Amino acid sequence: VVFDFVKRTVLGCVDAIFVCYAFESMEGQSQQERFAELYTVIKEIKVVSGVPATVTPVTTPPSMQVQCPQGVSVGQMLQVQAPSGAMIQVTVPEGTQPGGMFAVVIPA
Repeated sequence: VVFDFVKRTVLGCVDAIFVCYAFESMEGQSQQERFAELYTVIKEIKVVSGVPATVTPVTTPPSMQVQCPQGVSVGQMLQVQAPSGAMIQVTVPEGTQPGGMFAVVIPA
């Protein structure tokens, strides 16, 4: 719920900036100095079929939680089983204590 609210708020702000840019450009008004950097970026965006070509969907790679075994320390390699059943090598990250959990990106 919070993420959806933040997403809608950010998109609304971006839309407002595009509208301000369009009105100021059409009427020949000077650009608002506080938006100068944003206007520079807007000018560089290429639009293809109504969708800005610079927009790239953000995807989060799949990950899983791994528990650090007793006797294993930071920097050591472990072999763990991915959800697919494949065995993968992972390195225990900084700040992980034996028994603690850490996130691992699952390779494609």
